[in-house]
Amino acid sequence: MKRFSAILFSVFTIVLQAQTPAETLDYAREQSYVGNYANAVKSLNRLMFFDNGVHFPEVFRLLADNYYSLQDYSNAVYYYDLAITQSENDSLKAELTLSKASCRIFEAGFREAQIDLLSFEGTLNNCQQWQFDVLSAMSAYYLGQYDEARKLLLLCAKEQNAEMLPQIETGFARLSYLEKRYNPRVARVLSIVIPGSGQVYAGDYRNGANSFLLVIGFITAGIGISSSVTFFDAALIVFPWFQRYYMGGYQKAYTIALEKQHAEKNRVFAGLVEALQQPVCK
Repeated sequence: MKRFSAILFSVFTIVLQAQTPAETLDYAREQSYVGNYANAVKSLNRLMFFDNGVHFPEVFRLLADNYYSLQDYSNAVYYYDLAITQSENDSLKAELTLSKASCRIFEAGFREAQIDLLSFEGTLNNCQQWQFDVLSAMSAYYLGQYDEARKLLLLCAKEQNAEMLPQIETGFARLSYLEKRYNPRVARVLSIVIPGSGQVYAGDYRNGANSFLLVIGFITAGIGISSSVTFFDAALIVFPWFQRYYMGGYQKAYTIALEKQHAEKNRVFAGLVEALQQPVCK
């Protein structure tokens, strides 16, 4: 233990001689400013090792922001949490909470993002309230809470984008239409009845044609083989392949329709969010 302490002291002394903690922090800021986020993280982690945010609490926010820029959202969430804990300013806490919720959404942690946003108890200015509502709408949408998402987007548009209110209503009506238009259960049933038709229903004509031709090909092969061997022997040869492609076809039809539905719905919702205009901050 004494030996380890001596080594640690030596390293600490060398680091201090090379660069003071304040200089390390300044260097990290400079690296972050010019977009060298990985270098900034290395410097900030070195500072954290010796200071742990005691004398330089802003290191938490800087680390979180740089991890965010590196798309390392798990580490960003961790340091945003620390930054929120040590902050006593409502406005700063709100900004940090917004950034943390954004990380959650990027990681598809929609429930966690919703909890973070609903748990905030500080005071918000009008811009922050708008941002909270937009992120809350996004979390609700991806959790399948369409009525809540609709209400929040209408609230966002009410003061600043009143002309968007009908567009939002129309957009959410289209979401309901898309759920019916690309119904994965319908796609599966169609492909059970007529192989490949479920894929065609979902707009994937290539896979639909492949599925139909493969299944018909195996049926034709079975009939051809049965002319030279018994029907039972022909079934033993062909049926495993027929079953594989027939069952795989209608299962794939379900997946294709579901993916198409999600892609179209997400496109509509993203368009509504992008069309919103942030209010002038007061």
